[in-house]
Amino acid sequence: QAGPPPPQAGPPPPQAGPPPPPPAQSRGTELLLVFVNSRSGGGQGAALLPRLRALVPVGSGAVIDLSAHKPEDVLPHYLAYPSLRILACGGDGTGKWILETLDRLGCSHLGNPPVATLPLGTGNDISRVLGWGPGYEGQDLAEILDLVRRAQATPLDRWKIEISETLTGPTTSLSSPSSPTSPSYTSKSFSTTSSFTSSSSISASDPSSSSFASPHSKSPVQPESADSHSHATSATDNHDKADASVQMMNNYLSVGFADAEIALDFHQRREDNPNLFSSRGVNKLWYAAYGAKNALKGIVTHVPDMHTVFDLYVDGNKIDIPVGLKGLVVLNLPTYAGGMNLWGTTKDARFYVPSMADGLLEVIGMKSAAHFARVKAGLTFGVRVAQGRHIVLHYRIGRIPLPAKIDGEPWLQQKSATFNITFEKQSYMLARALSAGSVSYPEKIGWLQQHVGGLKAWLKRYVILKNRQLLVFNDPQDKRPALVIPLVSPHGYPLMIGDASQTMKKSYCFNIVQAGKEKDYVFCAKTDVAYREWCYALHWSTRM
Repeated sequence: QAGPPPPQAGPPPPQAGPPPPPPAQSRGTELLLVFVNSRSGGGQGAALLPRLRALVPVGSGAVIDLSAHKPEDVLPHYLAYPSLRILACGGDGTGKWILETLDRLGCSHLGNPPVATLPLGTGNDISRVLGWGPGYEGQDLAEILDLVRRAQATPLDRWKIEISETLTGPTTSLSSPSSPTSPSYTSKSFSTTSSFTSSSSISASDPSSSSFASPHSKSPVQPESADSHSHATSATDNHDKADASVQMMNNYLSVGFADAEIALDFHQRREDNPNLFSSRGVNKLWYAAYGAKNALKGIVTHVPDMHTVFDLYVDGNKIDIPVGLKGLVVLNLPTYAGGMNLWGTTKDARFYVPSMADGLLEVIGMKSAAHFARVKAGLTFGVRVAQGRHIVLHYRIGRIPLPAKIDGEPWLQQKSATFNITFEKQSYMLARALSAGSVSYPEKIGWLQQHVGGLKAWLKRYVILKNRQLLVFNDPQDKRPALVIPLVSPHGYPLMIGDASQTMKKSYCFNIVQAGKEKDYVFCAKTDVAYREWCYALHWSTRM
């Protein structure tokens, strides 16, 4: 079957009893359900189990060993509690397991209990983006649990990848599926001729507004009903469909002969010799070794360029893949492969600033395994190819086995295949309050004065713009912001940013207000240059 093999979950050990029942209190009881992957982090999860159980007393939640109880055996007993929060202790795959179980139990768009992550894996990219860090290094567990209970719920875009193995490629344009929950954006792309194509703005409520979908594709599940699928059809379909699979994607799809091949070699060695992979640090050394091996391989052997074996479509537009790329990554998060900034920091009017909750995916190229290593070291970035909300990759040369991976699960694609990626839903995650110093790659940072209406005063604030949020601190040394202002709603509607100098009778003032809301935020810059820079950065971050 196309796609990565399903994870092999072993049977519960014989001594495992029934999962702990929920407390017999009212439905308003605040509960924390902690799932621990005892195999993560070279056994680090197993060591944390007794400590976590001592910190989560009976009546306030439960700590579940995933080697003894599957999430689907436990979660149905707790979903009736509206204040339920979940902590997944493991790698990104552990969090994905929890989210997909919630999907199967009927949790709709933004209808799931929010999920936090305690990072015990190797990559931990979702954990990094949400502020929980690159890996657990012995921090105070009681403090972490308290932060989880107080953390802010934030949406995460989730995507469906349909992998259809075919004998021939698509020859017709079809109507693209659309989801009413996916925000309305104009697709952006970059071709090898440096041409920029901008499709007309795609209406989130019009399923026929986009112009391309691969054959056999399905529209995303509508948030109102988990069973409502509509199928795209075509008057001409010359495909001989050999096999198909549907995967959920939270982080990325990677294909080609750069990092996907490294991940495949690493995975195969770990499967054959699990005792050699005893900790997160050892895993990173193995990964570096396979990276060096593949970099040398790329010098002495020929591997095909992506433009010779792939056709790429973004929101109905056929995109020219730049020459010289050996790998492609379709990315949902601002970080990749253990914290890499693959997209880069350069401002470019052709693209929006990447976010995990904007209804958009980034398509990025890598030139080789050596290029991947340089990006990993922070010396360069990937090659920006395109950005959009519906991605179709057709691998048309099936005679060359293709390394591929979805969210850390690698496999070797043996046949020609179409990867059809569509928006599925958003799920709530829990974001740890970020300290000012922990915000990487800020889009704008500096001191402003904020008008506090209740006090009729101006207070000095240290302000950071990042990922369509304004983080407002009293001081750069603060461990958490005093205020977080989301600049785009979960449905994609931007806030309005305007001049407030005349209203406030003070120079260089601007306000941030959402249409239809009475609440607004007023800030004042020190100089005209600073005022213009902040207004430009805010408009850039929120543009549609």
